[in-house]
Amino acid sequence: MKRLLTYLKPHKWMMLLASILVTALIGVELYKPIIIGNAIDDYINGFGELGTEAAYYGILRAGVLYALMLLLGFLLNASNTWILQKVGQSIIYKMREEVFTHIHSLSVNFFNTPPVGKLVTRVSNDTEAVNELFSQILAKLFKNSVKIIGFAVVMLSIDVRMALYSFLLLPFVTALTFFFRYMSRKAYRLTRNRITELNTFLSEHISGMKLIQIFAREKEKYKEFEWKSELLFKANWR
Repeated sequence: MKRLLTYLKPHKWMMLLASILVTALIGVELYKPIIIGNAIDDYINGFGELGTEAAYYGILRAGVLYALMLLLGFLLNASNTWILQKVGQSIIYKMREEVFTHIHSLSVNFFNTPPVGKLVTRVSNDTEAVNELFSQILAKLFKNSVKIIGFAVVMLSIDVRMALYSFLLLPFVTALTFFFRYMSRKAYRLTRNRITELNTFLSEHISGMKLIQIFAREKEKYKEFEWKSELLFKANWR
């Protein structure tokens, strides 16, 4: 993980900007429930004291403000997504170049051992998984962490007692999170291995299709392909 994070150094200012946008986006998301709550408390529950016209214009102002928050949140989220995708694609471009250059530097004897499809998967599919790490997972981790802290602060500022009651569930949620992480990691590794096996099978047998047809092994190879596809299907549903 530490080695992967070194690829972020050339893009540190872009990531800083993305972090600022995420923080602003979280502020907008935290403010939207406050708008609704204030509208209910001031203009719906207090309808009799304010009068019809005052309550109507108050709700209208709250609706306009909420719509502006939605628009601002959309712009912040779109800008943040564009930055993260740009950074992720730049990192993957460099990583694929390095992997391809490394493969070219290997000896001829090396290519007699691993299947060609496995090497292709390492260069294409596995690097794309790293792109998902930089463009989605890290951003969601930061965003959700800050959002949880923000929600906790807002809850404590509104009602300390009710907030503490809600926090009683945190140990249970934490235990479920670690259990899910353990199970999802095993399932993800199995899925990646099945994808590599299927790509290896396709690469070898498409390139050697003439030999398969010469020895009339089409049906056997088709059954083998079905079996590997079924293994991948079960791994994705694990």
